[in-house]
Amino acid sequence: MITIYHRDVYLPETILKGIPEIRICPKYTDHAFDQAEKNTYEVIVLPTVLTLYHEYLFEVTVSGDKEVEKIAYRLPYSEEFDLCITYVPHNNLVLTVWLNEVNDNHPTLKKERYAQCI
Repeated sequence: MITIYHRDVYLPETILKGIPEIRICPKYTDHAFDQAEKNTYEVIVLPTVLTLYHEYLFEVTVSGDKEVEKIAYRLPYSEEFDLCITYVPHNNLVLTVWLNEVNDNHPTLKKERYAQCI
């Protein structure tokens, strides 16, 4: 079973504590390179180094045994945009990338898509 958590809905402290805040030199998938080229706003220059702090994390997918499968981060990129990535920690791989406007706070978040606190 896969569980998806969102920081604005519910993200257990036990899950967050298991995610290190690290500096990485990621590998990018072909899909990530494609999305960087085809981005709606501008071509994304993919960073060779990323610093992944908890404050940038917004979504975590875990397996049934609570292993973190992937993490979505929203990272500072420019004055206009944040760089969003989906990262697979066990193989240091960025699956996809996209830009969000810095002032886009996602009022349309579909909370029902995520695990809820019971």
